[in-house]
Amino acid sequence: MRDSVRILYHQRTRGEDAQGIHIQEMVRAFRKLGHEVEVVGIVAPGGEEKGNGIGNWISSFAAKMPPLAYELLEIIYNIYGIYALSRKVKNFKPDFLYERYALYNFSGVAVAKLHRIPLILEVNAPLAIEKQTHSRIAMPTVARAFEKWICSNSHKTIVVSTPLKRILEGQGVAASKLVVIPNGIDPEMFNTSVSGQEVRKELGIDDKIVLGFVGWFRRWHGLEELLRIYVKCDMRQEGIHLLLVGDGPALNDLVNYAKKQGILGNGVMFTGAVQRDEVPRYIAAFDLALQPDVTEYASPIKLFEYMAMGKGVITPDKENIREIVTDEYGGLYRAGDLNDMAVTILRLASQRNGRRALNEQSKQIMYERKYFWEENARRTLRLLRY
Repeated sequence: MRDSVRILYHQRTRGEDAQGIHIQEMVRAFRKLGHEVEVVGIVAPGGEEKGNGIGNWISSFAAKMPPLAYELLEIIYNIYGIYALSRKVKNFKPDFLYERYALYNFSGVAVAKLHRIPLILEVNAPLAIEKQTHSRIAMPTVARAFEKWICSNSHKTIVVSTPLKRILEGQGVAASKLVVIPNGIDPEMFNTSVSGQEVRKELGIDDKIVLGFVGWFRRWHGLEELLRIYVKCDMRQEGIHLLLVGDGPALNDLVNYAKKQGILGNGVMFTGAVQRDEVPRYIAAFDLALQPDVTEYASPIKLFEYMAMGKGVITPDKENIREIVTDEYGGLYRAGDLNDMAVTILRLASQRNGRRALNEQSKQIMYERKYFWEENARRTLRLLRY
């Protein structure tokens, strides 16, 4: 392989939450390594690339459409995807195609086969199962068949965790196709040199034990349960303050619950959405970070961000989390056991030395294991040799 390669990056997301972050960071990482990247997509995550009208149209109507109609639209997208990718392949002449997996999207596989170039597919979730569990899906059997075929017909399929690899193997994808590469961060942005003192002063929490969460608020993040145990254990009386940073579909319900319980602004604070470049300052303001829950196959980007900034994380003891933090990590609590989560929070919040030790353990794991986007880009490029 040449020292510098041309990479055609295809994505069919609307760039929400961690999806947009992942796309931007991988594109940036490839470019930092000296490679040329062109992006084809319906929407421009973070404004990195110019989008086009089809993305805005889909975004406007998606929420109003019945599941069957939307899924048929996802399949129809392949007409556009194949056309746009083929046109870019002819003009850009990429060495390989990199694609973020989206449900029913076979355009990358089709174009890779048509033009005889390798396709590296990146899968962050088993979307057919995820939609059936957490959302709505009209054609689950068809969706699984598409998922199996797409993941089986790449040159290599990157999955972000071993449990996700096992799920796809269970659907019939050959193990030889699957490579586990967890998510990562940019250490130039997330590091221990960032100060959170100004944030603490601005928010009036300088004298509190601050436990924080950053992200896109969804049901499976366990924030509802976190607020319940906060109230049940009267953590405010222990000097514990929750700082919840971000936005998302679960935000209104969380705010309403906090208001009803009398803890809104009185132990619990919601910042709403903040600019991406402001996120490190807010994480730096935490004494400990929170990952109250996570799907069993995810590789949560926020976990890496917390750890890179030297923040101990209170997180469920699940296989995909242990795979990142090791079995000996001091912030693990029994998954699904709210009492154990409460005990872990209260124990670490009350022990300054315990917090410091966990913070140091987090930072050490990050740098020893190199959970960085540039390292992921290097590992991805090495897959082309096999």
